[in-house]
Amino acid sequence: MEDIPTTSTKRGRDSYGETPKPENKTHKMDDRDSESATGNVYIEFLTKQMATLIDAVSEVKINQEKMTGMLEKKMEDWKAEIMGHIDSKVRVLQDELSIDITTERIRVDQIVNNVQEIKDNLSRLEVNNETRHGRLTENNDLTV
Repeated sequence: MEDIPTTSTKRGRDSYGETPKPENKTHKMDDRDSESATGNVYIEFLTKQMATLIDAVSEVKINQEKMTGMLEKKMEDWKAEIMGHIDSKVRVLQDELSIDITTERIRVDQIVNNVQEIKDNLSRLEVNNETRHGRLTENNDLTV
């Protein structure tokens, strides 16, 4: 094969082993112009990024407010539903208690009536006893 010189992308070394510096440009931009242009591009980039960030934060805030509203509505719905269940349960318990109280009232009235009948019967027995006892006494007086 023939020796064909290849172009290398590496810079060659000088006799002292150091990499030589590239040659100066023939056309040089004013340092202030390049810094100003770079600064303006960076400021525009930051401005766009800040605008995007502000939009995102605003959207998050709006969504949070919507979520808060939805949660409050849901809580109110649950509260109404739970209170409805509680009210119905309380009504059922009141009805059951009313029935139980009425049943017990009837039983108490029966007991009162029975006690009154017993009292009346005892009173009649006393009267009958006194009358019999009085007759016996009278009969005893007569015979003695």
